[in-house]
Amino acid sequence: MTENEVDIVDLLVQHELAVGELYHKFSGRYRYHADFWEKLSSDEKKHADWLGRLREKSVINRWLLESAGLKEPALRASISYVRDQERKAEKVHLNIIQALSIARDLENALLEKQFDRTRDIAPAKYRALFTRLAEETEKHRDSITGLLKILKEKRI
Repeated sequence: MTENEVDIVDLLVQHELAVGELYHKFSGRYRYHADFWEKLSSDEKKHADWLGRLREKSVINRWLLESAGLKEPALRASISYVRDQERKAEKVHLNIIQALSIARDLENALLEKQFDRTRDIAPAKYRALFTRLAEETEKHRDSITGLLKILKEKRI
């Protein structure tokens, strides 16, 4: 990685950690569903660890910048959005439906969908990692959407 090159891998790690922190905050707020939120939080930290292993690989950083379509401003904006949601969760009482909706939106965000697209075009050496990230993101979407549906149906 050159001196002027953006560290996209580091931004991806920061994003996963920020999402994990938000989910951890939700686990404390929604005790009845604490295990659900802690599992998601733990997974996000695991994703950050996986991505962190790529930090020293300048080739993958350059590939993420040039071929995968990841953009520094989009990553920074997404991290900022997650941090804003975390601050909001501390100040405003969000109900569980609102928290799940935020989580669903995060898991459906363009950045998370990027893992799905990236796994198909990633260099062979890194394809397994991006495939696992895409699969876990899909599991998160499914579990969040499933719980959201159940809770919405109970409210009717």
